[in-house]
Amino acid sequence: MQILTSLYSTSITYEGQSLSYKSLAFTADQMTILGNSNEPWNGFLIRYEAIPEMNSGQKRSILWIIFLFVGVFLICLMAIGLLVYYLRVYKNREKYLEGVFGILKDMQMSADDIIGFKEKTDDMFIPAERLFINTDHVLGQGSCSTVYKGHLRGSSALHAKAMMLETQRFCDCEIAVKAARTNGEGVVIEQLYKEIKVMKELGYYEHIMPMLGWTELNETPCLVFDIAQVDLLQHVRSLRNVDPSETPFSGFTAILWQVAKGMQYISSKAMVHRDLAARNILLCGDSKAAKIGDFGLCCKCDETFTYQASLSKRLPFKWLALESLVDHIFSEKSDIWSFGVLMYEMYNLGQVPYPDLSHNELIDFLKSGKRLAKPKDMPEDMHEVVRKCWEEEPQNRPNFTELEKIFYTILEDNSEGYEFLKE
Repeated sequence: MQILTSLYSTSITYEGQSLSYKSLAFTADQMTILGNSNEPWNGFLIRYEAIPEMNSGQKRSILWIIFLFVGVFLICLMAIGLLVYYLRVYKNREKYLEGVFGILKDMQMSADDIIGFKEKTDDMFIPAERLFINTDHVLGQGSCSTVYKGHLRGSSALHAKAMMLETQRFCDCEIAVKAARTNGEGVVIEQLYKEIKVMKELGYYEHIMPMLGWTELNETPCLVFDIAQVDLLQHVRSLRNVDPSETPFSGFTAILWQVAKGMQYISSKAMVHRDLAARNILLCGDSKAAKIGDFGLCCKCDETFTYQASLSKRLPFKWLALESLVDHIFSEKSDIWSFGVLMYEMYNLGQVPYPDLSHNELIDFLKSGKRLAKPKDMPEDMHEVVRKCWEEEPQNRPNFTELEKIFYTILEDNSEGYEFLKE
């Protein structure tokens, strides 16, 4: 029977060594033992357990481990907090600013005050007084917008932001200004704002027509672009007047390679152009460098790299892939189909595809397996590329990385001893 348990803080000596303990636990049990004399002997059996005392070095090690764990935990919390802040605030910055601009209008602030606020909060905004827009000089017209020639005073917003060697020329330069055709129509204004957002995300790339900035005139957005000499559709149509034996078809490969590189960059941003056509390829400078323009229909893909379009959008149906016509599904592979139609335009010197087919007739035509006929001046290797672009199943079509390599190889093979340097 246990009758006593005690705890003592002490140190003991064992074989001449002093040992420190946090505590000693004693347990005493009463016992009765019978000896040889058959007389009982009563006594106690005492047991003890020594709990060693932790030295100062061990205490410090444990404290450091605790502090390290708490520190890492706090750093993780801060990182998560910053990520949440970025997603909630920075990602929605434009929506936030739009709301602020609306509030400023409700407060009856002057237009100059609101523009000043935009200039400070949007690094791509250009004050209208730095732009001269010649409304008598129309460079082009679309269904919703008109492009005018103009002049920019001072540095472009793009150069001020990027500070790249390639953007230095966008200072005190001629420009193209894209403005809404209908004054203040809601859908058109919304589309222009979306295009501004897309161009901001794309930034500067050598084979994309750069947005130098944007401004507002009469409370409607205007996009400011670099200026081009001619678009690809105008260029190939001008070749109709050239002797067939002198038509520079060999130069088409370089243009197609540059367009493929530009589309490769757009696809890398998880975007679909949806309006890839000869009219939207701009040729710049004496070298006629090809740059992709008109991002009014461009959209962001979802996690499956596709985009499901609404039924109300006006789209260039003769350039659309079969799945886009039937199911309104867009992806890099639907842009690949449009690229094939662009090649057809080039080698047919600007002829309109499917000239006699309506929307529904075109769907039936493509579903039956029929395709545009091979242009007479299109080389067989180019026609093979076009056929691949028009495969009915999207997964059977090449991507823009593959097309870029195909055209690069053709350029190298035709360089006649010169090495074609990849940019």
